[in-house]
Amino acid sequence: MIRIQSAGRLGNQLFIWAFAKYIKGLHHERVVIFNDSFHAGELSELQEFMRATVQADQVDLKQMNTLGLITKIADKFSSMNAKFGQAFGHFFEIQQQANPYLYLEPIATSGAIIRGFFQNPAYAEAVHSSVIADLNPYTLRILDEKRSNLNSVLLRNDYQVLHIRRGDYIGSSFGVVDLQYLNGQLRADLPLIVTTDSDISRVDLPTFIKPKEIFTPQTASGWEAISIIAGAKRVYSSNSTLSWWGSYVALNRGAEVFLPEPWYKSISVPEFHFKTSRMKVIPAQFI
Repeated sequence: MIRIQSAGRLGNQLFIWAFAKYIKGLHHERVVIFNDSFHAGELSELQEFMRATVQADQVDLKQMNTLGLITKIADKFSSMNAKFGQAFGHFFEIQQQANPYLYLEPIATSGAIIRGFFQNPAYAEAVHSSVIADLNPYTLRILDEKRSNLNSVLLRNDYQVLHIRRGDYIGSSFGVVDLQYLNGQLRADLPLIVTTDSDISRVDLPTFIKPKEIFTPQTASGWEAISIIAGAKRVYSSNSTLSWWGSYVALNRGAEVFLPEPWYKSISVPEFHFKTSRMKVIPAQFI
């Protein structure tokens, strides 16, 4: 059994999920994504999704506090003495992806503990059919439920989506994308929906951005935001993993998808790293 430690929120957890599927196909081992009480992280949304999708290459999700304690001790030892920490990690077969954007193909063995963020679209592309087979029907169901709950005509017709990522990006090296990069890019013939991780109102937006609806975390869960993005005919993603996954599903339904480039303000990411085939980029700046 290969164990992969969960990290981050839903968007990042989906990258770990895609990586887990890839590793399972590569090594034909049972693969478990685990969380624990020693590290922050909420897995309820990923758990809900994985329970609803039953595929031949399905991975498992478990609470494993012993493994969480081992990785916590490994981090502590590494901070005190790098060589000691390395020896401890080697003993417990801990494999760590230091750079989340690099492609890691671990020499996994039964019992290995793998850690990292795995924000590399190559993993999703490697198991593309399986990923879309899971995500497509699930997001369609979530969107249909959202339509019914809102009784929204808007979500039943063609629309375009702009995702705005702010939250903890404000003042960070990730950076908040300056929305002026979209001036002249939005389609006039499609109603605009904004999804966001913050409490944004229309007065916070540039005058050329005129959404018919704004979905905040108070009015749309993480899966609902992904599903709304996935249902659009045109998507303007932000530099967020959540909107990337909505964009990825939308692309496979024939939508036009645009990503900001560069992806982050001052974090080194390979050029066009998050762009997959048929995705387009728009030069962006940060505020």
